[in-house]
Amino acid sequence: MKPGGRFRKYISEHKTFLCFAVNFFCILLALAFFWFSRSLEEYGNSLKLSVAVFAADILASSFIIALSLPAKPPAGKKRIAGELKSIAENMTPDFVYAFEFPVLITEPGGYVVWHNEAALKCLSKENEPEIMWKNISEISGNQISPEKPRAIPETEKNITKAKTDAFINGRSYSVAVLKTSAAPHSQPGELDVYIFSDISELEYQKYEAEMKDPVAAYFVVDNLDESNPKLQDKYRSASGAVSDLLHEFMSGCGGLIKEYGKDKYLCFFENRALKNFIKSKFGILDSVRNVKIEELDMPVTVSGGVSNISGSLSEKESAARHALDMALQRGGDQVGVKGASSTEFFGGKTKTVQKRTKVKSRIIANELAEYMKRSSNILIMGHKSGDSDCIGASIGIARFAMAVGREVNIVANIHDPIMKFAFAKLRGFEEYKNVFIDEPAALDKIEAETFVVVTDVNNLPHFESEAVYKNAYRCAIIDHHRKVAEYANSPDLEYIVPSASSASELVAEILEQSLSPGDLSKEEAELLLAGIFLDTKNFSRNTGTMTFSAALYLRGEGANPADAEEMISKTNLDEFVKQARFEANISIYRNSVAISSFEGETELSDKNAAGAKAAERMLEIEGVAAAFVINSIDGVAYISARSLPWGSINVQIIMESLGGGGHFEYAGAQVRNSGADEVESLLKKAIDEYFDAN
Repeated sequence: MKPGGRFRKYISEHKTFLCFAVNFFCILLALAFFWFSRSLEEYGNSLKLSVAVFAADILASSFIIALSLPAKPPAGKKRIAGELKSIAENMTPDFVYAFEFPVLITEPGGYVVWHNEAALKCLSKENEPEIMWKNISEISGNQISPEKPRAIPETEKNITKAKTDAFINGRSYSVAVLKTSAAPHSQPGELDVYIFSDISELEYQKYEAEMKDPVAAYFVVDNLDESNPKLQDKYRSASGAVSDLLHEFMSGCGGLIKEYGKDKYLCFFENRALKNFIKSKFGILDSVRNVKIEELDMPVTVSGGVSNISGSLSEKESAARHALDMALQRGGDQVGVKGASSTEFFGGKTKTVQKRTKVKSRIIANELAEYMKRSSNILIMGHKSGDSDCIGASIGIARFAMAVGREVNIVANIHDPIMKFAFAKLRGFEEYKNVFIDEPAALDKIEAETFVVVTDVNNLPHFESEAVYKNAYRCAIIDHHRKVAEYANSPDLEYIVPSASSASELVAEILEQSLSPGDLSKEEAELLLAGIFLDTKNFSRNTGTMTFSAALYLRGEGANPADAEEMISKTNLDEFVKQARFEANISIYRNSVAISSFEGETELSDKNAAGAKAAERMLEIEGVAAAFVINSIDGVAYISARSLPWGSINVQIIMESLGGGGHFEYAGAQVRNSGADEVESLLKKAIDEYFDAN
């Protein structure tokens, strides 16, 4: 309010008092004139002054009264206000009835008591042309309810406003809800007004803009470089066939494809095409798989990474590259679609193929050494309920850290009976005397420059200690399992090779590139070799030239295969009995899948071993292509999954749907707070989904 306005307001509020005060003062002043008069002449002068004082009194009172009156509005504003008042007075239901947009009025329970013509035209159904006395929930197909808008009210005076969206009779509407009071619905006499704005065209334009949004993608051929140099003609033919398929794939959706390297392609296409690719589960994978080099007895496969995010082209290209890395780390022959919050994978039907080159191992060894040299101390850990591969790989990295000259510790459950083999092997080695520690001791050793190395696992919930990993500033992961998910904090060094037989194989390659002959002791070499024996089932599973090369290196360092095999072949009596119980409780599902389950108490060391061995033996049953063993212990169901090396069932994909992971031929999962019967039902559902999709 302006200063003049405040003054006028004050005069208006106190005009009676001000007029009385002025009158009283003037009367006193006139009486004073007469009181001090001493002669007739002075009385005459006093009379004249009194008349003047009363005249001033009249003027002052008139001024006060004039200021107290409200200011007159300008003629234009007064006219407009009058016109608006006239329009408002004539806004009858008949006037609203002619509106082109739907308007409904409902009583507190949501039943329509009035509607205009547009509402009847837009909201009624062919078989139910009338909407009067129908509930707003029924009219909107339960998209609008009398209670729902109250969740987001905006109150102004005695009107409560809210908004919601609805899709009715093929049209999109933004619905404004006006409630005559913020009082509860139960109050009688209250009415709700629903005003529908048709936003179908706007939604269509938004949808079209989204569908035309460009998508970046990378595709690479996985295994053509594995062909024999003598088969170059076959290689060129297969490479050309794959190139033709990819170009046809892109031209079919109006996309752009460019080969930027040998058998490497960068693509751009519309988001509309991506929706179709996802719907068809990237049929290009099956098309490429039909291209074969007969002399190699294997199909050609491709891997892809696609960005399904909003942002600049640079951000989309980076997301596509990251999705491709994830697809390759999961074994290839699949496409990863990177979304805003997660990555979805399609494909993965074939086994991975090992690479022959050791260049990557040398690069990783150099990077690992550099990280260790910049660190104050090293912490190494594997997965919970560690096995021979996990222990062997951890000890190999410990030897690597000792060679670099850094303090090192292995985080493990030192009370786990399986650790007795490692302790027995390393007894007498002074440098390993205080190397093994538990989680609390490891947390105490974490410093600003601590470097954590994780082996034989890449799924965070299965780490020996999540707390150690999350509290460390620098981390590395060395694993041979297919990558399951991304990390909130990405590791500084990631070496995940699903085509490798074991983590011990990968570590042996690193040691071969870094240590001088003789630096690795016989006992350490045997622990690494035992890890390879375990995961390859004595070289009968998932082996390649690199597997035998790693074994040859370890043998050269003094490893005795008989001593290494003894560490994984022995079974205690309780485990043997438990394994027999699994094998006595087998059911065949979908003609080729064997399932066995057991529920009961057991020791920690038995959580995985008995079930895994039982699953291996179940594959010997005629007609069985995959086996699953469910071992429920203390509310946690442990699932061991195995499939035939020459079969077509990828147990890793099945286990991923239950929160686990692994390899094409062997995988596992843990389901908490569920019994064996419940988990068996979940497993059968996952198997059904896998068979239906493949």
